[in-house]
Amino acid sequence: MSETSPPPFRPLLLPTLLLILAGWGGVSLIVLYTPPTAGWRWLFFFCWVLAWSGSALPLLYLIHRLFPSAGMDLSILGRQALWVGLYGALLAWLQLGRMVNLPLALEIATLLLAVEWLLRWREQARRVTPPPTTEPPTTENAPTSTVNNESHPPLAE
Repeated sequence: MSETSPPPFRPLLLPTLLLILAGWGGVSLIVLYTPPTAGWRWLFFFCWVLAWSGSALPLLYLIHRLFPSAGMDLSILGRQALWVGLYGALLAWLQLGRMVNLPLALEIATLLLAVEWLLRWREQARRVTPPPTTEPPTTENAPTSTVNNESHPPLAE
């Protein structure tokens, strides 16, 4: 496996299925069988995040497989899927007050993409290591001390 190819999807298979089943199953149960009270509404948003995060994981994996980047990790895919879930829940919450429109949805998406880009930029900066030296370290190349202990008088007590 090269450094730029994403890790295999097998470790993501079980979490993806659990997120999809818990999320979409919870959303359907809440919509069909509960009254729209505050507690159930917040549980709906939680299940909505799970559902969209689980649904986004395979798509994000495919995107990273088609356009590989250095340092791809499963935690990055999980974080990006969580951004998708939070975006969907935020749009659903704003829709309750009839405040969602296309410019606002695009602004929120742009903001989340900028935050993700800054996080990836920081991770890449931390991953950069200095190039290795070809010479093994020796005592000949080590800096020597310029202080001569014999030229200084002893300290008075």
